[in-house]
Amino acid sequence: MAYAAPRPKPNKRDVVLHERLQEAYDDGRLIVHTDFMRLNRTDSPVFSPWINVVPLLALLLLALILLFVAGLLVGTVALVFAVLVYVLAIRPWTANTVHKRALALMMSDAGSWMRLWAFGGIVLQLSANPRIGVAAPDGDWRAFASRYFAEKPSTDRGLSIA
Repeated sequence: MAYAAPRPKPNKRDVVLHERLQEAYDDGRLIVHTDFMRLNRTDSPVFSPWINVVPLLALLLLALILLFVAGLLVGTVALVFAVLVYVLAIRPWTANTVHKRALALMMSDAGSWMRLWAFGGIVLQLSANPRIGVAAPDGDWRAFASRYFAEKPSTDRGLSIA
């Protein structure tokens, strides 16, 4: 039986850095990549068996029904069609859903962010220079956030009304 990973306790610095990452992501200064194969496992904090099993089961059940109702040829064609639909539509949809769930969990609070970072499967990159980034769980997200997003972005453009 798998047990959930303990929730890390964020300190004040972690909360502030998490807020800066949120702001940077919202402003488009931060790119977040997720590793579908790593995050789509049963021990992942964002895993959902429903988005993995239900579409596949529905396609197979439909092919099986057609096999018994319309015959072997139609059932086989339906099964081949179901495989194509799964590979070309359902699997990319599942990857997109896992990415969205990971983003939602990452941006919800600092404790969830730290738990997901400890699990891995996340890469942060600067949108201005995608060669600069950090990957979970081995990379130091605190150092990355401190170096590139520690200060709030200035909205002052240097213009003044005199």
